Amino acid sequence: MKMSQQTISMLKILALGNRQIEKGKVQPVADVVERLRRHRRSPETE
Repeated sequence: MKMSQQTISMLKILALGNRQIEKGKVQPVADVVERLRRHRRSPETE
């Protein structure tokens, strides 16, 4: 069976995510959302 390039790419992304989880490189979604909201409210810096 031949996998499409898109399927292979998706499997690589999933594997990367699994490695990040195993290494503890994850954050609670509530923390990420709050950080994004604060960033969106802050004035642009040039």
